[in-house]
Amino acid sequence: MSSASTAILVKSRAKFGRRLTTKDYDELLSCRNILDITNFLKTNTHYGSVLENIRESAVHRGNLESLLKQKMYNDFARLCSFERSIGEHYFEYLLLRSEIDQLLLFLRYFTAGTPEKFIFNLPDFFKNSTKFDIEGLTQAKTYDDILQAIKFTKYYKLLIPFKPAEGKNPDFTIIESVLDRYMYEFTDHMVNRYFKGEERKELRRIFGIQGELDNIRKAYRAKRYYNTADDVVKSLFNSEEIYLNRRTTEQIVTAEKSDDILEILNKTRYRHYLSKFEYSYIDDLAKRILYNYCRRKMHTSKHAAVVMASAIMLSEIEIENITNVIEGKRYEVDADTIRQLLILD
Repeated sequence: MSSASTAILVKSRAKFGRRLTTKDYDELLSCRNILDITNFLKTNTHYGSVLENIRESAVHRGNLESLLKQKMYNDFARLCSFERSIGEHYFEYLLLRSEIDQLLLFLRYFTAGTPEKFIFNLPDFFKNSTKFDIEGLTQAKTYDDILQAIKFTKYYKLLIPFKPAEGKNPDFTIIESVLDRYMYEFTDHMVNRYFKGEERKELRRIFGIQGELDNIRKAYRAKRYYNTADDVVKSLFNSEEIYLNRRTTEQIVTAEKSDDILEILNKTRYRHYLSKFEYSYIDDLAKRILYNYCRRKMHTSKHAAVVMASAIMLSEIEIENITNVIEGKRYEVDADTIRQLLILD
């Protein structure tokens, strides 16, 4: 391993070492409101630098989450500069992830009828690399405006087929799945082309488990909350298969009820996690499985790219933890209930 690769490995593990502790989460849960949460994160955690200049009047859930993600992407983009063989490909991956995050965030505001609330927060490292018409996107009022703002990007052809009828909102769930599938296809291509041997095998597994869990989560939610037709459920899936074979995946797609999916999983390698974790809902279970797997890889893998991929996913889970605390405080949920939603060691 080169000295640059070693630096990426060491710095990725160091970033994981700066994660929020149980004591930090106790402090967050004792905060009265979002402003108190922001002040604690600003003065007591590694998020201080990105929150340093935030105005009290600007503190709200969406803006805070966006700033935390901005720091995460900036941190990992800096790591990419250490080793070209890893960094230039991971930079493309991080740019893709951040662009998709921003596009989906905008579409959430757009479909809610409040596009003016969207603030484009692409990290500084990526602003000179993106082909988004940033001003056009932030001012978009129609789906045609959105398409125009992304006309010279890879997302244009992906989103054209989902232009809604006049007066209708775009189907956010379908678009999210299309972008997810594209991201996993890009990741598969990146891993297969630029990595070899055991490193490639470990990367395919870590990204594959993430994608497979996304499929399980989508199927469960579709069956439980929306009574979605089987062919529609299948259309939401990406192609990742690690612990599930094609026959089992088909059983999940055609399951009559959401609980049937859990019974199917109990006959797969996921049964270990189903018995190990207490979980509140399917997204919670998926995150606990991914956290457990990535945390183990952080300590056991000898490959810088694998450790960095694990660190990225663990950082995203930490930001989701913080978001859950914020949402819980916003709706005056008691601390013990919020704690059950947090993914901790």
